[in-house]
Amino acid sequence: MTLSSRIARKVGAATLGALTTVAAISVATPAHAEPWNPNVTLVGAIYCPGSNVIGVPENVSWGWVTSDGGSAGWASIWRSGNQIRYSVPIRVATWGSTITFKVGCQVTGERVTSFRVGRPTVGSTSGRDLRWVI
Repeated sequence: MTLSSRIARKVGAATLGALTTVAAISVATPAHAEPWNPNVTLVGAIYCPGSNVIGVPENVSWGWVTSDGGSAGWASIWRSGNQIRYSVPIRVATWGSTITFKVGCQVTGERVTSFRVGRPTVGSTSGRDLRWVI
């Protein structure tokens, strides 16, 4: 093996190693929210005040969400174990938005709450549990 072919092999191996390291660093970097992107997914749990069985949450029929950031829509609602979970896409203004969340509790009726939400600094999901007490 000549000197030039050994040098070429070492340079090729070093280049491949550097590219692999750069690729690994790029993959490991978390995705940050874009400050100009108003689209946020609001997620959490809903706790209505009534239940026919102790320890079992009251069923939730529906959830309607409005945002002063310019959106309104139905929340997706499902049971996860012993919790009622929800997810809803909303638009959040740059300075944050006030969210109004109406929930149809099957036993105790309609419940309403309002709260502020800001854009997340990482990702596009913001969490908020909703709880009402009789």
